[in-house]
Amino acid sequence: MDDPADILKNADSRGLRRVLIVTALPLERDAVRAHFTEIGTCVGEDDRLYDCFEYHCGGKEDAAAQGWLVVVAESGAGTHVAQSAVLLAHQMFKPFELILFVGVAASRKKDIPNGSVVVSDRIYYAHVGKYEEGSFHNRPRLYNVSANLKMLATWVIRENGWQNRVRPIDGWKPPEDEKYVSLFTVAPIAKIAGIVTVEAVSADITSELEKNIEAHYQDAHALEMEGYGAAMGADAVKTPIIVIRGISDMRKDKTPEDDAIYQPVAAMNAAAFGVRLLDEWSDRHQPQPVALQPMAQAQATTEDPAPAPAGRTVFNLDAEIENLSEEQLERIVETIRQRTGKPSAYWQHRRPIEYGETSYRGGRPLLECGSTAALREICDRSWAGLFG
Repeated sequence: MDDPADILKNADSRGLRRVLIVTALPLERDAVRAHFTEIGTCVGEDDRLYDCFEYHCGGKEDAAAQGWLVVVAESGAGTHVAQSAVLLAHQMFKPFELILFVGVAASRKKDIPNGSVVVSDRIYYAHVGKYEEGSFHNRPRLYNVSANLKMLATWVIRENGWQNRVRPIDGWKPPEDEKYVSLFTVAPIAKIAGIVTVEAVSADITSELEKNIEAHYQDAHALEMEGYGAAMGADAVKTPIIVIRGISDMRKDKTPEDDAIYQPVAAMNAAAFGVRLLDEWSDRHQPQPVALQPMAQAQATTEDPAPAPAGRTVFNLDAEIENLSEEQLERIVETIRQRTGKPSAYWQHRRPIEYGETSYRGGRPLLECGSTAALREICDRSWAGLFG
């Protein structure tokens, strides 16, 4: 097994950007990995395998194409494990620019047949509510996908070339039975629509679960089991996510024989759309350059600083802390001291703290930033704010 630190060091040295792709099933993972070049595999604290790949936009191998470090996490079925996979992958490989959940799902609409792709614009969770007097009263939970990701997905659908990116799973062969001919003679469609997440496989459209969904989530086009959990994990680490589902059944008359045919096709179609969407993201979102404004100001002058102005000065640190040396951290701390005229600074997660031993707002200060060790601990959080 490989060390995540070595994977990241190698990727960063070659300018690879980072994306996380989560799948639930081995079949879905295999459909995704067909597009990438394997780098290694890491074991997480949850004993889950995190496969690492390299990808160049457009499927090109030349150095001119934008390169990506693609981390693929196979979560297993269910919302809780999907959320856990996102959080632990973030802990090991952060930061990711984007998270894609790629897999198969059941269709809830007659005009979304097997082989189609449903791309989430919103993700519902169907199990929250209250039982009272023999009835279940739904209390809907909803995750809205960002407008920017929905726009990119819309463009990929309009362009109508994502179907050309389909790659077969290793060892897969198309079926000979004429029953499945339409899967390969008619180009699959893709649609942006609502998706509903449940905690159980639904193979009975007359069940209480299906009645609840029909009553409260009529606009949901696909039924699946992980999207909402993955979205909650992505929201916690402030990373955009979109769920891409290939349709493998119509929620009734399921058979193992049909699953063996429809599921690989659905997974391959979803993976192709996801890779094409990643290309669009790569073209339209350039990574932000590292900016250490306080440190640069500290390097530019050796004269005694002017007295700090009255009021509160905010320092924003825009950098990945693991990429900073102890010397750079010390210069940042020194800059804070010079600009504020104070020997130390208070810091608190997400809340402004005014300078001084007792004059702070928003609660008890969590850390006193007077050393590089404290600064490194501060910046290792999900957000860093230095206030003087």
